[in-house]
Amino acid sequence: MEMGDLATWVAALATAAAGGFAGWQILMLRQDRKATVQMERDGVAVTWVQAVRPHVADQDGFATWVFEITVHNPGRMPIRNVEVDMDFPRAVRRVHGDKQVDEPTDHLDLGLPVMAGISSKTWRRTLRLLFDESQSLRGITARVSFVDLEGHQHSNRWAADATAD
Repeated sequence: MEMGDLATWVAALATAAAGGFAGWQILMLRQDRKATVQMERDGVAVTWVQAVRPHVADQDGFATWVFEITVHNPGRMPIRNVEVDMDFPRAVRRVHGDKQVDEPTDHLDLGLPVMAGISSKTWRRTLRLLFDESQSLRGITARVSFVDLEGHQHSNRWAADATAD
């Protein structure tokens, strides 16, 4: 075997190794991108805080809370058909801005047609319930459902109690 033949073989093997390494890198980048997109979808979350929390009941035994309910889209891409469904362990009554009070319900629905990437949307809701049942507010759960850019439906559930299913 001549030196030129050996150099050709070495060059061919080096080229094949470089091609294999480049292919492996592309595969790893695709897997990383797929994992990132999944984390962004799983990270769409609902949070809620009691912005106003009463310390005593009104004369009728009820009290008024003000909740700030926020949906977060940590992903870079927008999502659409965003629906937030909150479930309360006890019936609550929503108080509107004009002081109209809804019938008792254990469910609250919020939504928006489109949510930009890396954004949040907050709603303020005034709710009344029996003051003696205020401890039940720790059992609130929420589900956020949305459609991604590929047209796939997703749903994430959040609970104040991490042990809730």
